[in-house]
Amino acid sequence: MRLSSIIRLKSIEHFQKVLSACFGLLLVLMLVLAASNYYNLSSLGNRLSHVVNDNNKKTSLIYSLRSTARERLILLHRIVHEKDPFAIDDHVLRHASLATKFINLRKSLSEKLSGGLELREMENLKQALILAQPAQKVVIDLVQERKYELAKKALDVAILSQEKVVAQLEIFADMQSQANHELADTTKLDVQYSYLMLIIITGFVVLLAGLTSWYVMRVIAAKNNELEEVNTTVALTNKTLESTIENAVKANRSKSEFIANMSHELRTPMTSIRGALGMLNSGMIEGIPEDAQNMINIADTNSERLMELISDVLDFSKFESGDLELTRREFIVREEMEKVLIPFATKVKPKGIELNIHYDQRFPEKIITDLEHIKHVISQLIKNAVKFTENGYVEISMGFAENNRDMLVSVKDTGIGIPEEDISRIFENFEQGDGSSTRKYGGTGIGLSICTKLVAALDGEIGVYSVHGSGSTFWFTIPVEIKREAA
Repeated sequence: MRLSSIIRLKSIEHFQKVLSACFGLLLVLMLVLAASNYYNLSSLGNRLSHVVNDNNKKTSLIYSLRSTARERLILLHRIVHEKDPFAIDDHVLRHASLATKFINLRKSLSEKLSGGLELREMENLKQALILAQPAQKVVIDLVQERKYELAKKALDVAILSQEKVVAQLEIFADMQSQANHELADTTKLDVQYSYLMLIIITGFVVLLAGLTSWYVMRVIAAKNNELEEVNTTVALTNKTLESTIENAVKANRSKSEFIANMSHELRTPMTSIRGALGMLNSGMIEGIPEDAQNMINIADTNSERLMELISDVLDFSKFESGDLELTRREFIVREEMEKVLIPFATKVKPKGIELNIHYDQRFPEKIITDLEHIKHVISQLIKNAVKFTENGYVEISMGFAENNRDMLVSVKDTGIGIPEEDISRIFENFEQGDGSSTRKYGGTGIGLSICTKLVAALDGEIGVYSVHGSGSTFWFTIPVEIKREAA
């Protein structure tokens, strides 16, 4: 892709980011302003509700006070004109209870007053009560002394003073009603202001969105031509890349086939060499000098390592070329495992290490899986364990994983172990532990990589637990089929 096309793509990406940011800011602004207006309206409604409820309670108390005052005045009139002494006593008691009720109502009203005007009117009410209460008491005292004529004259004075109390309560009630009207007018203005602000905000957002849309349409029209050029360039580049990838795949396959052919060609003479060295080591030929025998042993050891290297390269090339074939068949586990262990018996003897195998008691006699590849993985793990163990033991365990469906195989050794920082990469191609181990023990670093690929091809998992200096335990799991014997 040309540099100019790349620059245009970067420019388009930058524009998209800026455009997204603009729309995001618009949305946030609209939400914030809408939330602010909603909050204001909600606060206004709550405040209005609180004030109206408070005023209604005060108005209700005022009306109750006025009703009580009028009822006391009526009772006072009955006390003066009643002839029955018992009825007079009932009226007096009722008059006294209304006085207590009036005091309680006035106390409740006083607790709810807040404004200076309300407190002033309450003070006026108290002054009127100071005049009215003694006048009513005088009337009741005269009646109880049976001075009815004087009581009637005193009644006129009491009525006049009590009417002043009622009139003061009327003023109080009118003041509360006027306060409610004023609050309603103020609230109406606040609501109108909030709606006006909402309309202005909405108009501003719509205008800004319109301008942004207009600008976007212009930019999109200008960018379409650039995008067509970029798409053409990308199509040509993709075609070139496809051709390059196809050629690379062909080259890689040819390389893998060449390596496989070379490995086969190398194995044929190496097999003959291994056979000849094996006969020399077997004692079939007598009279070989000690120095010559040592040379034969060295040649035998190194030819074995070379044979293993050729086998690893051949297996690796199969993975690279995609020629790996899986063959599942039934086999007797213990018989095949004995075959795997036989080559290692001669290797562990000179070192003095033990080579043991342990089977879980639930492990069946026969299983169905890919025998050859399983043996390859187990052999590779045992070979590594023997190679890196100077004393102690190598133990193979065969059982089942926690799901009771997958076979679990582990190879534990008491060797040098693996540093923690190297554990994550030892299963990669051409990777080993540290360089000192490679120089001392040799190896190509593809053995564990091949094991990883084989286990993955069998739908399994592979891993290791290790403590540097205390040994390692390599393990793998693969799904197997168990053939149940007919009863």
